[in-house]
Amino acid sequence: LSKLDSDSSEVGRKELKETLKKDKDFNNIRIQLNEQLRCLDGRLESQQGQLAEIQDIFKRRAEIELNYSRDLDRLGKLLSSRQKEQKGKREGWTSFSAQEIWKQLFNETRKAGRDHAALAEIYNSAVTSRCTQLSEDITRIYKKCREIGFEIHEEVLKVLHELHTAMKTHHTYQSEFRQAESKLQVVEKQRTKIKEQTPKEKLEKNRKYKLIEKEVAKRTNKYTEARLKATKARNEYLLCMDAANSSIQQYFVNDLSDLIDCMDFGFHQSIGRAMMMRSSALEQIRRSLQQDIDAMSKVLGSLDSRLDKKNFLEKNDQAFMIPKKFEYQPVRRDESEMMQKPVVEELESRKRKLAERLSTLRADSEEIWKSLEAAEKTLLEMVNCNDYDTTRYFVEEESARKERESETLMTKQKVDRQETEQFYLTKFREYILNSNRISRLQ
Repeated sequence: LSKLDSDSSEVGRKELKETLKKDKDFNNIRIQLNEQLRCLDGRLESQQGQLAEIQDIFKRRAEIELNYSRDLDRLGKLLSSRQKEQKGKREGWTSFSAQEIWKQLFNETRKAGRDHAALAEIYNSAVTSRCTQLSEDITRIYKKCREIGFEIHEEVLKVLHELHTAMKTHHTYQSEFRQAESKLQVVEKQRTKIKEQTPKEKLEKNRKYKLIEKEVAKRTNKYTEARLKATKARNEYLLCMDAANSSIQQYFVNDLSDLIDCMDFGFHQSIGRAMMMRSSALEQIRRSLQQDIDAMSKVLGSLDSRLDKKNFLEKNDQAFMIPKKFEYQPVRRDESEMMQKPVVEELESRKRKLAERLSTLRADSEEIWKSLEAAEKTLLEMVNCNDYDTTRYFVEEESARKERESETLMTKQKVDRQETEQFYLTKFREYILNSNRISRLQ
């Protein structure tokens, strides 16, 4: 960019510099204008640095997204090949409604691989290319605007040079005017003194008086000329000063702001559109994820343990079908219909004992059932607890989250779950065995 300075005449530039350096105020403005160009150069470097950093972020994000996409694609192929290889072993999976979860996760994996591959392409191609184009655009515009700014600086410096010249001329002519005025006053005093010393009738013939009159006329002419020059120089100085003030005011208040606006032309809109492309891509990812969430919610809503049990029993009906009831098979002569008194008494005694035993078992079974219901309720509360909310992972500090999820607390929850589970299974065992005994004794 420093090559732009060669556009003006180096000789004229040096003359302006040397002239303006002689005056502190003018030199300060010249230095300030040079400092502006340096600041504007730094401003462009900052914008280019920002764009380069943003571009690098998207390039690296694209690499990460692409690697993630490839990993998902490999996972999808692994799941597919494993399903084919273990098709025989997995025949029983179809009887479980949870099989739909596997299918949904498989479809999500493949779709997520495609989505993140698209996101990688957007980051690596579309967004980064826009950043490159934007960097080229602002650099090209800046060079032109810097040339314009340099030309304005030249004009301002020329105006300052004219003001400096007019000021010096004004001071010179003012000094000459004061000298001419002083000399005129001296000869006028001398003429007045001769008038006072010489009688009026001899005054016109007095040689000294004639000489002094000529000198007064001469000094008067010089005084008039000097005053005219000083007046013209003063007017020129005031005009140049007004022009310089107006030029500086226009430049610092309006031109400089317009120049920076021109340098930034389209910058914020372009970088905004690049980021909106990124937002649009993330919106598509969000929609895809929402579709996955909705699909999984539908799958979870279709989970049915009773249907799973029914399908399982139907699929394995030979193993779980109720066997035929046993039938009485008489041996030759059957005398069971012959009612003998000892046999009847024995049967009645046995019936009473069985009734007492049944009464005791039913009472025990009722107590076991109450305990089993309470244990089941407690265990269901543990199983259905709201431990799937992951909000804390996104809103809490890691230290606070780890403190809340300490090993001691997790161990205690695990122990409580196992104790309740053991109690439930014990009561369930007792209830099942009692039920079987009751059925048998009945």
